[in-house]
Amino acid sequence: MAVISVEAKTMHRARIFFLLLLCSATSVGQEPQWTVIKHVILMQQDQSVFGTLLTPSEPGIYRLNLYFSVSGQEKGRQSYFMAHIHGTDITGSPVDNGQLFYCDSAGAFWMPPIMVALKPQEPLTYYVNRLQPPTAPCQYNLGITVEQLVQQ
Repeated sequence: MAVISVEAKTMHRARIFFLLLLCSATSVGQEPQWTVIKHVILMQQDQSVFGTLLTPSEPGIYRLNLYFSVSGQEKGRQSYFMAHIHGTDITGSPVDNGQLFYCDSAGAFWMPPIMVALKPQEPLTYYVNRLQPPTAPCQYNLGITVEQLVQQ
């Protein structure tokens, strides 16, 4: 029978531990990652705006985030801003989310992140509508982030 020293056993265990650690680090590096592919930031705006965030050429998984806030000093609820994201799910179902704020006070809205498989060749758009121009100062802030799940 061969005699193995305690030191040799320790070195053998250390090599196995190091190999397992290295394999774990390699597999973690290959996990899918969220990558920001489009963002829009508009601060202290007072006009309507419309834009296309992206038009996917092939199916993919996307994560959408929307932040919208309005501050105004108008009396009553005669005017307001509405922010909206619109697209089409791979099934053909509409992807819609947004918020409306009146110009008579301050308010903020954070859309929880949503995941969606967008339909190829269908645009993902956003808009902010200014409905009934305010009689007093009224401004909005808008932040949109679109991320795509990609294999690294």
